[in-house]
Amino acid sequence: MGLLLIYLILLCLGIPWYWPADSTLVWMGFPGWVISSIVVSILASIVTAIALHSKAGAPDE
Repeated sequence: MGLLLIYLILLCLGIPWYWPADSTLVWMGFPGWVISSIVVSILASIVTAIALHSKAGAPDE
């Protein structure tokens, strides 16, 4: 259940629907929502890798 909650939070943060249309925030030449989406995507990849790695090392039941 905890893993599902983490993915739901990352999904809510990764979709840029909360960014105002007139936002002028720019980081490294990209709009702020692009950087936010990329960072959340990287975090989701890390969470997935950790989850798969912990399941692969667990003994079979």
